[in-house]
Amino acid sequence: MSKREFEFYRRFKQRIELSSSNISNSILTSSAFNNLIRANIITKISKGRGWVYAIKNYNSFNEFFDERYPNSELLIESEVDNQLKYKDTKATAVSKERVTLLRGFQEIHANGEAVDLAYHTQHFDLFSLVLRELHVPKICFVENLEVFWNIEKIVSKEYLFVHFYGRLPSREILEKIETNEVLFAPDYDLLGLHEYLKIKDVFADAKLLMPSNFDYLYDRYAKPRKANDTLYENVANSSLEEVVALREQIVHHNKFLEQQILLSGEAQW
Repeated sequence: MSKREFEFYRRFKQRIELSSSNISNSILTSSAFNNLIRANIITKISKGRGWVYAIKNYNSFNEFFDERYPNSELLIESEVDNQLKYKDTKATAVSKERVTLLRGFQEIHANGEAVDLAYHTQHFDLFSLVLRELHVPKICFVENLEVFWNIEKIVSKEYLFVHFYGRLPSREILEKIETNEVLFAPDYDLLGLHEYLKIKDVFADAKLLMPSNFDYLYDRYAKPRKANDTLYENVANSSLEEVVALREQIVHHNKFLEQQILLSGEAQW
């Protein structure tokens, strides 16, 4: 069952008949649709040069619809609503709380509370929260989880280290952070540049974490680009020196460098 299927039966219920050309093959071949035909609830009728499907027994069709979609009028606000309406938690996109992971060796102010992050990092390895407010002098966003666990080996402990569960969050969430200095540690691919520019849109002075011997590391350890590593519009149009240089290197060689190499001992700073 899917949202597409739900919308089809809802539209069919309203219009009574639909041209076969307006019905997807996945619906036409589905067991539910063919069971309705066999039960003589829906019938196929020749019309002009084509065919239409029409509801023959409207009461039975309504019973089918109400049994299959008992919460058809429900407004979707959560994955629970998706399950109740479509029997599929991911049928439609819903707003979700984003979990943010923090590591650091200082006291910070988060969501209106003072947090001894050094204690949490030393005793529990990290601190997590749903970010509503954050005040910190220096912050380093880390894309990869493994690097996040070890980032203090290559970046000063003066920074608060942040890893977002999933991809970089919306501008609205980033704007909840007040800081004086921002560093971003991504994979060195087009997606990494895309997210770097999204961070730069909020924190104009943000810097990209780049080892001084990047070209050596790239030549030695870069791997073929992923199929979904597309040239994002903001990356293609950027004139920032560091973005242009890395973009041209990635596109020319059709390779990218994973950020785990930063922990190898071969990166120089």
